[in-house]
Amino acid sequence: MSQPCRLEYRGFHQLELVRHGGEKIRIGGRLRALQEPPPNVASRPPVDTVQYVYARWDERRERVKLTASTTGHETLDGEEVMRGDPAALLVGMGRPFENRPRHYHWADRPEHRTLILSRHNRKRVEWRQSLRADAAVPGGGWSEVSPDMSVSFLVWGEEAARLEIEVRVRSDAASPLLLGVGLDGAPPESAEVEITPSEAAQAFRFDIERRFARDEEGFHTVSLFGKTEDASWTVLQGAALRYSTTG
Repeated sequence: MSQPCRLEYRGFHQLELVRHGGEKIRIGGRLRALQEPPPNVASRPPVDTVQYVYARWDERRERVKLTASTTGHETLDGEEVMRGDPAALLVGMGRPFENRPRHYHWADRPEHRTLILSRHNRKRVEWRQSLRADAAVPGGGWSEVSPDMSVSFLVWGEEAARLEIEVRVRSDAASPLLLGVGLDGAPPESAEVEITPSEAAQAFRFDIERRFARDEEGFHTVSLFGKTEDASWTVLQGAALRYSTTG
């Protein structure tokens, strides 16, 4: 069920629930006015944990109130609500972090925007990362190419994330270079692209779309991995990774 609201980032410590095409949202089966200025997450949640953001109706103040909780959600009458609490409407998800003691942030750099999601009317997310220098892939088994070629993000269950990877290869290896994407530190189960020695020095591009099941909802990191079967090293140049969601 669509709701006329959107959870948005408004500053290091603040997420707001803003109107989107209407002034009232349905909480606990009743329409409630979404006030101005918008409600925000006022509590300081634990860092480095997935926080679900819920909207409740404050009877005493007659206002919508936001809370962050690690308690997950369930479907009730077509809406996503806090598990065991139908009066709390799910409006978003975030993962705050701490960049120095006693200071937490929802986001302060473009890549951290991948750690904030609205449940309703969410915007398309797009972020690009490039190698700051050449990266060497040692021979042997799968190894992570570079921290620069990874991205962390939140994703709703039953939704997809897309990766586009561009790279140039310089290699003296006798065997093909295999490239693949690993999830959460685990090497890939199979290669996405195989580059033969004769193709070295060419530019390559490949796209991957990963759909997440409901029980995979939450925080993930994907990284570019490479390997060759012999002991030769391969150098990757000008690699770029672009992450996007459909919104």
